[in-house]
Amino acid sequence: MLRVPAATFASQKNYYTLYKTIIMKRISFLLLVLMAVISSHAQIRFGAKAGLNISSIVGKDVEGYGSKAGFFLGGVVNIPVLEQFSIQPEALISLQGAKWEDYDGSTHLSYIHVPVLARYTTRFGLYGETGPQLGFLISAKDKEDGENDDIMEYLKKTDFSWAIGAGYNITPELSVHVRYNAGFTSFYETEKNSVFQLGLTYLFPQRRK
Repeated sequence: MLRVPAATFASQKNYYTLYKTIIMKRISFLLLVLMAVISSHAQIRFGAKAGLNISSIVGKDVEGYGSKAGFFLGGVVNIPVLEQFSIQPEALISLQGAKWEDYDGSTHLSYIHVPVLARYTTRFGLYGETGPQLGFLISAKDKEDGENDDIMEYLKKTDFSWAIGAGYNITPELSVHVRYNAGFTSFYETEKNSVFQLGLTYLFPQRRK
């Protein structure tokens, strides 16, 4: 497990606040630019999604971690390119991390994830999707014996992973999906994120002209 020394809160509080503010402003700006560019296209669809995370921490010579449940929540934009092919950027808050196998404790990591997925949908409503995902760490804590240790300063603030998944369109608006996010970069020494997801997506109905 990580169990890195606790951060000195007095000297780091302002830094974390500034870091989170900068990240949120950058993401908001990117989303506003994206919405402005694509808003004139009639087939663009916006939506929301949420679901369950089953996460762990993996890596070379990394041991002592078990799976931990969390959740994800956010928005999506589906951009048709061809009849059955589309691009889907997303912005998600994801709560993940891992339980410690040998101790009564756990590591809690909160990210803002921005995946950009290529999706192919069959005529039967089944679809597959894959693409890169950029993550911004917004909170990191070790919890043990009722104590919360802030470990944010010891971890890398950005995370790159690759997402691959599949789903089914229950209706034109509602779909269910499974996805695996494989961490490519280490956030602490050799530790990487490993996250399975099960969720629902709702795309708002298209406006008819």
